[in-house]
Amino acid sequence: MPSTANTFSFYYTENTVTPNFNQLQPVPNIRDLQNVLIGNPNLKAALSHIINLNYRHVDVSNGSALQIGITGNATRNQVVNNTVLVRDTLNSLKQETHYENTNGNYKVNSNYFWSLPLDKNKYNILINGMLGYDHRVFFSDQVKNFYKGINFHQSAGLRINQKWLMLNTNVSYSYRNNSYSLPTAVPNVIQTWLFNADVKTFILSTLSAAVTAVKTVNAGYSLPGANTLLIGAYVEKVFLKNKQISVKAEVNDLLNQANNLNRIIADNSITESRQISSAGISC
Repeated sequence: MPSTANTFSFYYTENTVTPNFNQLQPVPNIRDLQNVLIGNPNLKAALSHIINLNYRHVDVSNGSALQIGITGNATRNQVVNNTVLVRDTLNSLKQETHYENTNGNYKVNSNYFWSLPLDKNKYNILINGMLGYDHRVFFSDQVKNFYKGINFHQSAGLRINQKWLMLNTNVSYSYRNNSYSLPTAVPNVIQTWLFNADVKTFILSTLSAAVTAVKTVNAGYSLPGANTLLIGAYVEKVFLKNKQISVKAEVNDLLNQANNLNRIIADNSITESRQISSAGISC
């Protein structure tokens, strides 16, 4: 019998998703003449099989905790796009999007988390990671194609809680590999290193200061400006015996390097976007 420090759980669920109106409507939707949508009234409902397995162990002697999880998802009759290039009356190319039922869509994800408290929880070591595989099916010009994605993430951190100091540091690495079966497609790999430090010190019982620094190093993006260093700080003073009133001076992104890189993968296309924000000072 498992001890009280060990917990196992297993779940199996089914989820049915019916096609929406646009996917079923056979009348062409010409709101966008460059991408005409044509539904398929013969579509079937998609059925997803989902399993989830988790294990958790707590060591009562030192307070450490370990959690491991595995999730799998396979879908039958998944509704996918079938993009077709056709020529219009002016002999220029435009895209038509049709819809098909297909099998072969599945994904598997695994993750773990481990923590170790030291010296009555004044120090805490945290390690976690995940590994996932995604397999999708789509059609291009009536030809069945495949997308394969591998995601890997690993991070380690240290937390310190003292009367006069709070420190949270973390370093992480992420790897994403996206590939297509299309002859013209080139495998794409994104790698990201993230270094984070958050320090708060209590100068007096009513006065505190904090500094946050986040360094990001990206590789694989086609957009420029992927590597950033974000630095912020604040000083806070509290008043009254119950500390109900406070005054805070704060500055964000001192080097004005903030951006938000985003990648969207849909069928046979990859879209990258970058949102830039400006530095700010508040009181």
